This record gives sequence, C-alpha cells and structure tokens, in this order.
Amino acid sequence: MLIERDDLAYLDTRALPWEPFPGLPGAQRKTLVRGDDGEPRVFICHLDPGFAVEDLPQRHYHSTVTELAFALAGELPHWEYRDRSQHHGTLVRHRPGYATHRLPGSSHGLAPGARTPVGFTALMIRDGTGTWPGEPRFADETVAVPFAPGWAPAPASEEARPDAASGVVVDWPDLHICDTDAMPWEPVGRYGHCKVLARDAEGRTLLTLQHVAPDFALPDHPTQHSHDHDQYDYVVWGEFPMAEYERESRRRDAILMKAGHFVHRRGGEIHGLVAGASSPTGCLSLQWYSDAAGRLVAGAGTTRDET
Repeated sequence: MLIERDDLAYLDTRALPWEPFPGLPGAQRKTLVRGDDGEPRVFICHLDPGFAVEDLPQRHYHSTVTELAFALAGELPHWEYRDRSQHHGTLVRHRPGYATHRLPGSSHGLAPGARTPVGFTALMIRDGTGTWPGEPRFADETVAVPFAPGWAPAPASEEARPDAASGVVVDWPDLHICDTDAMPWEPVGRYGHCKVLARDAEGRTLLTLQHVAPDFALPDHPTQHSHDHDQYDYVVWGEFPMAEYERESRRRDAILMKAGHFVHRRGGEIHGLVAGASSPTGCLSLQWYSDAAGRLVAGAGTTRDET
C-alpha cells in the first residue's frame, strides 16, 4: 500500500501477496476493492497452467451481475453461447489485451480437453458477487444451463478470432469481447487517445484503455479537482506523475504511477497533475467509474475545481 486514506487507496499490485481463491483449486487472487459485504469487487485472478474444474463440460450464466475483464498474461480457452439453445459453444482463446464485457444472462463455460497451457492472469471488475465458486451468493447468482443429449465440443476451427479492422472478437447483445491490440485509437480531446472497451445500454463509455504521450501536459487544467463518482485506474505500462491531496490540510502526496499500480479515488477525493512534470515514457492505463454502491457508471459525474 502506497497511500491509504478514507477517500483514497493507492497500491502496487506487484507487491501484493497471492491468496488462495476459495472454492477454486488451482486459482489465486489479489483483492483490490471489496464491496460492503467484504467480497472482492475488483481483483486480479491467476489460474495455474493446466487449470481445470471438475464435472466438465459445464456452462452457466449470472442472473444480475455485470462483469468486466482484461487479460494481462497467459491464455484461457473458454466457450461462449449466443443463447441457451446453442448446442456448440463459440471458442474464444483469451490472450493478453483481450477485454470482456459480460452482462447478466450471458451463457459461458468450460469443456474437457482444452486447458490453459501457460496459465492465465486477468483483472476482474464486477458490480456484484456470486459469480465465482466458493462465494456466499454463488448458488443464487450462478445458474447452470444443461447440455442437450449427445453434446460434443465444437471443433477448434470454429474459434472466434478478432476482426482485423475493429478488434472485435464477439459482439452479441449480452457479450462483447475485443482484442485491444487490434482496435484503433480514438482521440479524447486534449487528453490523449483511448480505446473504448465497454459501453452501457445508451452507448456511453464504461471502461477505457487510455494512452498519453511522454510530453503530455494540461497547463490550464485545475491542479486540484474532484469528481462525484469513484474513479479507478490500473496502469498497464509506462509511468505518469500524479498528485493526491488531503481535503482538510491540502497536504500533497506526489506519486509516480507505474505499471501494476492501482488507484481507487472515492467520490470527492482531490487530485491533479504535478505542475511541470511529464511522463518519461508515456502511460497506458485502464480507467472506469462507479457510484457509491459500486455500480458501474458512465463518466466521473460533476468535476469540481478544488484549487
């Protein structure tokens, strides 16, 4: 933990110890944010090489919880189902840079014979619990979808692959998977470039992959400001200098955000750019927002000048 206050958690995930994932042998996790019930809402999950679960094949869906995932390392073969009547699943090999936006009702699962050869690590974000075995709400949230008699896995040749122009791997009403490496960059005004990885039902941005160049600066931007909503940043690579301020004393903590750093700024926390400083390398980071209840929201809400 680099900084820990009521309104701010700033930590280096590389230095966090792995802990066993209850109910899932061969899996480990690093918990970054917990909900009011104490269960992880944001965490890094790791599956060992050869990972498998019992009683394969299996498929299921989640009743109420939305999940976001960003693959950091390794590979995981996984089957997705357009609807619950689909006999064969669509094989997706999740690789580094793959981003998944899964809505409630999206059927998915594992099948025998295909295991991760090298292990798999991903950042997981969700707005509820019960989507992983061993959690108290698992029996209520996760619903099994039986297979029809005579089921067999789809041929590997039916694997979904990213579109060369857009990076889209799967785009269904309840599921969006993209290969961020193949996605084009979009300008974000004065704020560098981004790739939008998840949107809400109105098309508003929920999760972005953001890039700023080494010389990035905003000379006329408020050096101290706050947002209505909770803000989250996970640094994928590079470095970026930031300043965090205690609300009462305005004491400043200057932090050089680096690859593997995670920041949770709660609504009202004051932060800003370090005057005159720029990144020596540029920076690539994931960013998203939530309301006080942990539900994903589009944008920061009102941004206030706290200078």
